[in-house]
Amino acid sequence: MSINTPETPDLADANAMSALVDSQRNPIYAVLDEIEMESVTRFVCEPGVYTGKCVAVFDLLKQPGYNGGSPRRKVGIMFEMDKVIEHGDHKGEPYYLTKIVAVVKHEKSGLIQLAKSWLKQDLMKLPFKPSMMVNQYGTVVVENIEKNGEKKAVIQTVLPPQPGHRTMVTTYDPQNTPDWVLRMRAQAIR
Repeated sequence: MSINTPETPDLADANAMSALVDSQRNPIYAVLDEIEMESVTRFVCEPGVYTGKCVAVFDLLKQPGYNGGSPRRKVGIMFEMDKVIEHGDHKGEPYYLTKIVAVVKHEKSGLIQLAKSWLKQDLMKLPFKPSMMVNQYGTVVVENIEKNGEKKAVIQTVLPPQPGHRTMVTTYDPQNTPDWVLRMRAQAIR
């Protein structure tokens, strides 16, 4: 489920959001951890500065805390990049990168800082509505990290779009929730 319509309730209203998520949850994923996952070839976006278009904001529900920290409600803000995969079966397809942030109203939180740097919005004074991000362009700064011996591309920050940025026709289908979102929702704290 992507949270990308004007009718979407404000994330501050946790009960309405949980009801929305529950109403759209597919029961087949209730047994997700019983299904053997096939391995997938990963294509890692090279570090650099790219134009990205936010195509979805996913409610990841309340996730376990990092390094024993307290659980937090999180969202995944997914960008379709203007950089395309250059080899393999997915040649010519765009990279999709997601910035996962906690929905915390604190001036130093990732969500507040992202909204300030990218959208020039002060979420300390405004309610967070995921629809304010969807279809917005940004200058996405990507870096590579190594985690558990695996190279990954991560979004370091998102800035306002560069003047004269390329307009993108997105290929993302909002009806297909990515598997990683379903896995994160399955491990959410209820």
